[in-house]
Parts: sequence; C-alpha cells; structure tokens
Amino acid sequence: MLFDAPPADDAESRRHMLLAGRVVEFRFRRRRRRTMGLSINEHGLAVAAPLRTPWHEIEGFVRAHARWIIAKLEQWVAAGRPQPFQGHCGETLPLAGARVMLEVSTGRCAVTLEDARLKVSLPRPENHGAVRALVRHWLKTQTLELLAPRVAHYAARVGLRAPALGISNARTQWGVCTAGGSIRLSFRLAHLEPELMGTTIGYGKCRFRYASGREGDWYRILLSANRKSVSVHVMGQDQERYLAEARQETVAAADLARRLAAGA
Repeated sequence: MLFDAPPADDAESRRHMLLAGRVVEFRFRRRRRRTMGLSINEHGLAVAAPLRTPWHEIEGFVRAHARWIIAKLEQWVAAGRPQPFQGHCGETLPLAGARVMLEVSTGRCAVTLEDARLKVSLPRPENHGAVRALVRHWLKTQTLELLAPRVAHYAARVGLRAPALGISNARTQWGVCTAGGSIRLSFRLAHLEPELMGTTIGYGKCRFRYASGREGDWYRILLSANRKSVSVHVMGQDQERYLAEARQETVAAADLARRLAAGA
C-alpha cells in the first residue's frame, strides 16, 4: 500500500522453507491469536502463529498451503512491486483520481494544494517520516471534510440523524459500520475519483475463511458500481459450492453486470 511502511528488518523473524521445490523466505511472528495465518503482499510471505503452537504444526500448516503460497507470490511478481510513498520532494501520489506532485520546504507544519502541486512545509523537511505523517494527516482531514456531508445527506434520506464519522487507516475495507452506530471510513478513499466514492452497498453478514487460514466477516450481498456497470457479489452456497462457481456456466458475472446497468 502507498502509505504502508516496509516491515522491520529483523533477522530473527526471517525463516526459510522448501515449498514445491522452491526455497521461500518468509517473516514469522508469534502473537496472541487463536489460529495460524498466512498473508502475502509486496513484501513477501508472512506467517503468524499462536504463542504456544509447536513448530512442527506451523511447518505442516505452511506446507499444506504450498500451492496457494507459490501461486500468490508469482502473482505479485507478475504485477510488479508498487512503490511506497517516501515523502521526497518531487514524488507524485494519487489524489481524487489524479496525480499531484509533492513539494517540500522549510517552515511551520502546513499542507496546501495548489493546482497539481501538494505543498508541504515543516521545520525539518529532511525528515521523510515526518513528511509522510503530515501528508497522511492532511489526507484524513480532506477525506472527513469530503465525506461528512455525504453521510449526513444519506442519513437524512432514511430519516436518521447523521452518525458519528471517523477516518481510519484501514487497508482492506473502505469502511465499516460499528455496533454502536458510528461509521469509520478509510482515508485511502482520498485517492479515488470523487464519483467512485460511495458506490458500494452491502447487506447482511457472513463469515468467510480463506485457504490461507485467515477468517473474517463480509457482506452476504454486495452491490458495487463503476463508470460502466453495476456488479453483484453474492456470498452463498448451493450444494456445497459457492453460487458464483455453481452458476458460472449459466450467468456470467460480466453479463449480469451489463444487464443491471441497462436496468434489466
């Protein structure tokens, strides 16, 4: 992710394992958790396990997912490694669907946007970590100012008061509604074109489990829109197969999206 710092270079957390004839390096951590889990991103494979799980069980878990690991690592290699935002003068970053250039100077802490230039000033401009933090804080403020009126508008449409709105650092979800009635949205929405914001509606709740062992909650039915079509995502099973797999020969996802967009 653009604003994600690389993992700490801790030699003790680095392990190697032979998977499908390939030596795979991975980062390993023991944490206070119930299950083992795998994650793969631009930094490679990471393995997490409960504090007291024996190593032979961890090794067996990783080997059992060898095909999935190799396939995902190859996908990342094919896609190319994204360059994280470093906070250097002259860098560009996405904002509202366009690219803006970063200009860093000495002065009081401030961020201003002029045309396609994002001007950042702070007492120590050579401190790139401080530049990153200041830009992230500014993006959060911009996201809140942009989306707060939208939240109030749609709350009024259904006869409700505007809920409390917070901006988070979420990486894998654009936003969540809490049990207490508040809404938390990711500041990464600031990277999107304004017309693409607020184009996803979720209904219901279901539990999922990836082949990696990761578990979580997601919507049972999800509607998402882009410029050309509306997509419907259904999390359900028919005779122990996901509906998307069981019906793929009769209703293609692209065909369904086109029909919905046409008002069928």
